[in-house]
Amino acid sequence: MMDVLFQALLHSLWQGPLVALLAIGASRLTTDPAIRHKVFGLGIALVLALVPISAIWAASSTASSPAWALAPGLQTGLVWAWAAGSLISLIRLVLRWSKPRRTTSGAQPAPKQIQKVADDLVRRFGLAPVFPVLLGPERLSPTVFGWLKPVILVPGALLTRLSPPEVEALIAHEIAHIARRDYLWLLMQSIAESVLFYNPAVWLLSGLMREERENACDDLAAQVLGSKLRVARALVELENLRLQPTWSPAGVGGCVTGRIRRQLGMPEVVQRAWRLWSLGLTILGGLAFYFSPSATPTALPTSGSAKMQSKVITIRMEAHPHDRLPAQPRMLILGSDGTDQVLEIIAL
Repeated sequence: MMDVLFQALLHSLWQGPLVALLAIGASRLTTDPAIRHKVFGLGIALVLALVPISAIWAASSTASSPAWALAPGLQTGLVWAWAAGSLISLIRLVLRWSKPRRTTSGAQPAPKQIQKVADDLVRRFGLAPVFPVLLGPERLSPTVFGWLKPVILVPGALLTRLSPPEVEALIAHEIAHIARRDYLWLLMQSIAESVLFYNPAVWLLSGLMREERENACDDLAAQVLGSKLRVARALVELENLRLQPTWSPAGVGGCVTGRIRRQLGMPEVVQRAWRLWSLGLTILGGLAFYFSPSATPTALPTSGSAKMQSKVITIRMEAHPHDRLPAQPRMLILGSDGTDQVLEIIAL
């Protein structure tokens, strides 16, 4: 069992970079952040799904052991280290997902005019339920908590420092998270990050996914409001306030400066980091693939249920003076598959 898990985890080190490179390549075919977000999300889901698939394949494979292998004790230790790391990460994830309930428990309802703005935006997004707007801590950025019963959390500082159109734009962005069901995407993403915490490809795809999620919500909010400039102004004011990012099921991420440039139609500052990551992941994937367990050449076919039996005999030329073979030690391998005799001469 430990060997099967070790092989599956090892294979993910080359499967992850391969999937990441394919996802990055596919994302370059479109400029729509919503499509890019789905491409990166499906890439993470594929890397996560390949782990049990590889484990099943390793368990059912009839291939012989690889030419190299770590010590059994070391393999077992690495598997247990992975299990402990995954457990700790999952516990932290559960604690983080329970934090919104504690954060919103003491929050106060927002003024009626703010709630009215939110209700109007909900109808414009084509959503039926009414999402309450609460006043959160002063230094935390706006966010949305929950999926079945979403709650929009707005810091009180925004109500005094931002104009009504800017507040409306920020609330529209948070409602866009609800409309896009980012809650479910982040749940899958967080599980993958916890289970495959050792795989750099997952963290690369996860970072790209967060950036595109925020870009997609900005675009959707601008579409509903009918103005990209309003969204850009709201982001500028949000950046000036220097609010602390709030972790929530809606997700956080993305560079505010880059988001502002996108809404204003300015040239995007190309980040080179993902290319360096891709190069490093390719090298890591190649090395992992080279050293990963692989099947050896198949043996001679057997007939029925009979098994190949081999007998190794070492002879010297002095015993066969009339043999035309060179005068050097040779080894005769005599095998039987039940019916036919197989004779192979191999020089020592």
